[in-house]
Amino acid sequence: AITMRSITVGTDMISSVISLQKARPWYMSDAEGSNMADDNAVTLKDLFEKQTVALFGVPAPFTGTCSNEHYPGYKALADDFLQAGVDRIVCYSVADPYAMDGWAKALK
Repeated sequence: AITMRSITVGTDMISSVISLQKARPWYMSDAEGSNMADDNAVTLKDLFEKQTVALFGVPAPFTGTCSNEHYPGYKALADDFLQAGVDRIVCYSVADPYAMDGWAKALK
């Protein structure tokens, strides 16, 4: 049987064992940074503990819908989120962290 889990307002994210990867470029040497997943993991505890986070997900970076429909709405409302007490706004995707890094740079 498949267990479905949903995230709603008030869901305890801190006790989760899930981690996300930081968006990052591919490092060509260890002097630049680590490409190892463990070195770039952000646990949900680290992300959510002692701060209010607005977390939104997109299916994939660089797609027309995500770039032109999903992301712009959050960007337009960023100041409203911050004024409402949100400390951090985080976008995630199932895409690799290198694509997310490139997309973040392209959206600036």
